[in-house]
Amino acid sequence: MPMTLLAAVRRAIRRSKNDESGAVAIIFALALVPILALVGASIDYSRATALRMRLQIALDSGVLAAAAAPEAERQTVFKQAFDSHFFGADAVANSACLTVQSGFMEGQATATLETAVAKVVGIDRLDLRATSK
Repeated sequence: MPMTLLAAVRRAIRRSKNDESGAVAIIFALALVPILALVGASIDYSRATALRMRLQIALDSGVLAAAAAPEAERQTVFKQAFDSHFFGADAVANSACLTVQSGFMEGQATATLETAVAKVVGIDRLDLRATSK
């Protein structure tokens, strides 16, 4: 009679519970370290991706607002629009600048994100960059 998968799993768990050699515990402990490192890295990567998106949205808003503003007010309008769209306690906008050459506008911005979990392995911050033309 074929054994079902559930029955096989139950039997394996029962056997490992009664196993006194400790091999299962050692393997589990060794596997737990890289698993926790990957989970932690994914948390910081997710936060960095969300911040990068907010930085890009704020930069695009600033460049679009500057394009509609009179030439003498472009830098001020750009900075106000960027600042009003980029906010959050988890990040610091290092710089945001607008350059105009030959009728083309380009905005560049950088931000720094303090890591939450990667500090354990020595990565204290992530530097992010966005460009808008």
